[in-house]
Amino acid sequence: MKKYTKYAPQTAVVAFVLLLTGVLYLSEGDMMWLAQEQSLWLPTKPFLNSMMRLPGGLLLWLSCWFTQLLYHPWTGSLALLLLWSITLLGVHRLFRPQGWMRLLSLLPVIALVATVTQNGYWIYYMKMPGLLFVPSLGTALAVVIACMVRSLPGNRWLRLCAIVFTGFVTYPFMGAWSFLSVVLCCQSLCELAAAASIIAVAPLIYYRTMYAETMLKYMWSTALPSYRNGDHTYFWPYHAPYYGLLLGFLLCWLSRWSEALTGARYKRLPVLLALAAVAGYSAALYKMWYRDTNFSKEIRIQLAMEERDWERVLRIYREKPSAWGHKEMPVTRIMVMCKNVALLRLGRAGDEMFTYQDGAELQHAPFPVKMTQVGGKMIYYEVGKENFCTRWNMEDAVEFGWRVSHLKYMTKAALVEGDWGVAAKYLRLLEKTMWHGDWARKYKPFVGEKKKCWDDEELGFIMRLLPGTDRLDGDKTLVELYLLQTFSHGMGADKNYAELTLMCALIMQDIELFWPRFFRYAQLLGDQRMPTHYQEAAYLYGNLEPGKVDISGMPFDESVKRTYYDFCNFNQQLGPNMSEAEKAVRFRPAFGKTFYYFYFLVRNVKTN
Repeated sequence: MKKYTKYAPQTAVVAFVLLLTGVLYLSEGDMMWLAQEQSLWLPTKPFLNSMMRLPGGLLLWLSCWFTQLLYHPWTGSLALLLLWSITLLGVHRLFRPQGWMRLLSLLPVIALVATVTQNGYWIYYMKMPGLLFVPSLGTALAVVIACMVRSLPGNRWLRLCAIVFTGFVTYPFMGAWSFLSVVLCCQSLCELAAAASIIAVAPLIYYRTMYAETMLKYMWSTALPSYRNGDHTYFWPYHAPYYGLLLGFLLCWLSRWSEALTGARYKRLPVLLALAAVAGYSAALYKMWYRDTNFSKEIRIQLAMEERDWERVLRIYREKPSAWGHKEMPVTRIMVMCKNVALLRLGRAGDEMFTYQDGAELQHAPFPVKMTQVGGKMIYYEVGKENFCTRWNMEDAVEFGWRVSHLKYMTKAALVEGDWGVAAKYLRLLEKTMWHGDWARKYKPFVGEKKKCWDDEELGFIMRLLPGTDRLDGDKTLVELYLLQTFSHGMGADKNYAELTLMCALIMQDIELFWPRFFRYAQLLGDQRMPTHYQEAAYLYGNLEPGKVDISGMPFDESVKRTYYDFCNFNQQLGPNMSEAEKAVRFRPAFGKTFYYFYFLVRNVKTN
């Protein structure tokens, strides 16, 4: 029996790390894909030089390379597993924990998992490139460097020189993570004093000689993520995993003297404390793990729209949460807009746009999430507002750094508008990436071929939505409100453009705007059947203002008229004393999928 229990601690450690990686792969595949879309790595000297302008540039450059692997969640998960395994082996080499005290080596790894899973909408707003890999890669490199220094001969002066040399040499390449490597190298108070001196002095020396562009106060935190939005920095809980990482290394170091501290009489106490520490770290990881149904749906809808799978967009919109820790939530406005775009592309907007759940849930983030950063650029592209698509991609590139998503949408916007040189430039960059070369080669034949663009199912549809005349205007970062006001006042000769203006007029619930767009769409529709929601709006408005438009000769479906009268009769049955909120609940089962319900009972939907 002892033969098998001898390896029980090692087996438990390996099994726990594999379990964490498996849960990460199964639950965070959407987030991983988004992270690589919000990053960029290019095998060019200018790109490397742009990274090396800051302390820790090489670490950031390598992290961006690793981030590419997140395109396929399984390759990204394996890369993270590799780095966490290196950290585990390094901890065992540095501190040599015995028996069940080996469980303490899990603490740094659990803290590193939290740095991956806690971010949520920060992925859109974080200015540090390679966000998900920087902590794991920085820690793995620090541990490897410390193991190399500790393997030197036991001469005290040689070790001191090695620690000083390590601190000075690694700082330009690893930034603040070099401080961790220097501290892990130390085995005595004298060495700790030398490490503290290096940490205090090295950034000052490099600031005076190489990195004058970096503000002095940031020289000690470079290559560390800054959870800052606007003028506010969010410390809790986003900095907790980094303090937990340091505490984990400290506990591993203290484990060497566990028996001396507790005595032979209480030899089981260190093991119990180690188990308690792992349980506490695991509970903290679960608490900080970002789990949000709408965040996941928004990402998957974005991927489905990029792949032009409009039916999948609608399935995702309707589906109930199934992943662990998720709960059903009202939809966000970006989800509603994507749903309407999908229905427009499928030609079913007039029959289905009000049959889906509506809502205006705010994104679950500690700061206001702007649609211009999250999904507005994608929506602008899909409805022919290419100038705004390009404008917000360029502004975000300046603010947060260039990303794959910026290049993709600016490329397609340039193709739609006929800016062939711009499109060709971005396509050349995308061809150099690890996974997006096929995407670039797909769109490369359209450069300079306007007729081919017109004939393409994707590009041609959008080109027909382009405004006929130029105008100087602005959205004031209110994407949906701008689009509703713009299209609800528009008139076009294209059937899809006319339907888009009619959809916006219905959402605006404006009778004056509705009728001109209704008649224009009816003219373009010809002998085809008028969709249900447009009939409902015309029948409702005709009865609300009977002297304005004569609807007596319009061929309404009997179901449209019957539903209207059922709606009115039910309202009379409920009486005048019931509040609007109570009516919204009572009407929903029978009438919740009609325009009548939307017009009278959908309130307080805040566009953004």
